[in-house]
Amino acid sequence: LGHGGGSLAKWLARYHPALELDVVEFDPVVVRMAEAYFGYRPPANHHVFVKDGRAFLNATGHVYDVIWIDAFARHMIPFHLTTAEFFETVRA
Repeated sequence: LGHGGGSLAKWLARYHPALELDVVEFDPVVVRMAEAYFGYRPPANHHVFVKDGRAFLNATGHVYDVIWIDAFARHMIPFHLTTAEFFETVRA
């Protein structure tokens, strides 16, 4: 949850090329910038979703082995991603 420049996704693509990865980013500009300025070109097994992280988790039927949370807006973490309810969703 949180895409930034795609550094983690690029690293995973390089060292774990068979890994199926869902990337969730709220801001479509961040996704475009990751491609244009940081060279992240998602391979076929990387799925980039432009959606709020909490809404994505509430809507998905997938069960994940690992959820990496690196989401922030300007200089803060969005409040709804800091609640006990959010982390209960992550744990589930």
